[in-house]
Amino acid sequence: MSKPLLLEQPFSLRVDGLRLTGRIDRVDRHPDGSYEVIDYKTGSAKRAVELQRDLQLGVYALAAREVFRFDPLSLSYYYLETSERVTVDKPRERLDEDRQTIVKVAEGI
Repeated sequence: MSKPLLLEQPFSLRVDGLRLTGRIDRVDRHPDGSYEVIDYKTGSAKRAVELQRDLQLGVYALAAREVFRFDPLSLSYYYLETSERVTVDKPRERLDEDRQTIVKVAEGI
């Protein structure tokens, strides 16, 4: 059974000179030693393919690696109304794209 390692954990992360702050809802450590970042949602569930471009879990994965020094094996949304968990695949290349998108969005503000 997984054990919660972090709950409601605040973080501050630098991405190309930009400071991002946030709060990760939950990080579990699984019996095999792998980590899972979980974000709780109150709305209706979306499919994993719809969430591939979502930046939120990408930011959390970057924070996990750069702030908390662990590499999450999985990134999931947990929908409270339906108790459904949707896991999103974010390979390193996708995280690099997320990093670039964060910078572009910030430049447009």
